[in-house]
Amino acid sequence: MQSEKLKILFAAGGTGGHLFPAITIASEIRTQYPNSKICFVGTKNKIESKIVPQKGFEIFFISANSFQRKISIKNFILIFQLIFSFIQSFFLLLKIKPNVVVGTGGYVCGPIVFVSSILKIPTLIHEQNIFPGITTKILSKFVDEIHISFEEARKFFKVKQEKIFLTGNPVKFGKNISQSEALNYFGFNENESFKTILIFGGSLGASSINNTIINIIDKLLEKNIRIIWQTGETSFEKIQTKVLNFKTKYISLKKFIDRMDFAYLISDLVICRAGATTISELTYFGKASILIPYPVASENHQYENAKFLSEKNAAEIILDSDIENELEKKIFKILFDETKIKSLEKSAISLANKNSVNEIVNHIVNLSKT
Repeated sequence: MQSEKLKILFAAGGTGGHLFPAITIASEIRTQYPNSKICFVGTKNKIESKIVPQKGFEIFFISANSFQRKISIKNFILIFQLIFSFIQSFFLLLKIKPNVVVGTGGYVCGPIVFVSSILKIPTLIHEQNIFPGITTKILSKFVDEIHISFEEARKFFKVKQEKIFLTGNPVKFGKNISQSEALNYFGFNENESFKTILIFGGSLGASSINNTIINIIDKLLEKNIRIIWQTGETSFEKIQTKVLNFKTKYISLKKFIDRMDFAYLISDLVICRAGATTISELTYFGKASILIPYPVASENHQYENAKFLSEKNAAEIILDSDIENELEKKIFKILFDETKIKSLEKSAISLANKNSVNEIVNHIVNLSKT
């Protein structure tokens, strides 16, 4: 199909874990097919309402929302909202006339992808986690293709196996980044060689990780460990005040790291949550990691992600409830054991699919021809 006729609608949002894979795919389509029309559908009060326009894509909104997992009066209201979102989706699809609709998770996918399937518009959904979300499992019955990031996710879909494709989680970074450029970005001396730890808890931070690191930071610095630390917006000032007391040049503190490729490149060990995008980045760069799954993630999917890497000898796990007692010991046990570090790195990179974005784009283009 000629690029000027290629019109793709992405349904994604609610969290960065659902949104950023869609943006990665959409950006690659825009690169390969510069005359294509790409737009998004989301909800006004979630992350997609800000991020999607910043990335240069048009976004439309529908009134989708999630059901409560317990009996609640809100669910009765949401039934009417769901019906309204189906109607909104119907008219939006008639307006856009997309060649393909792509859903990457979140409740906003439900109405738009389902109505697309009813209208016989080719549909593709992508599941980032090992344990699929409720929306993805429901939609799997109706879509043309299901793309999964882990082979272990396949068993959760009770559909014809030939419509399930293992393509990985789309991650893409710039090429030819240099060690010295990365070190300078974080304010480190490129002539000094120290073990480096990267710490983050997602774009909003993670209080349990932050608090534990604050309590052990003096011991880390005593061992000449360099620290790259994404605190998140809410914890930054408190942590900055404490870090300033150490008057050290070996801590790079940021609310948000917009060059994660630099951070991964110069890190020997990563301490983080276990969201699907994080898992994909760790395997893409082949990094040793200590994963601390977010304990209230839906369907406990972060634990399942972390467990998968641990069973493949590609990461170590600490439960959030055990972080205060175990993190310090685990850091020192791994960081100065070169054999352990190399083993984790080798296993992690073996799980990566660095061509994931292109594979998914090819499937979307092929669907557009049907």
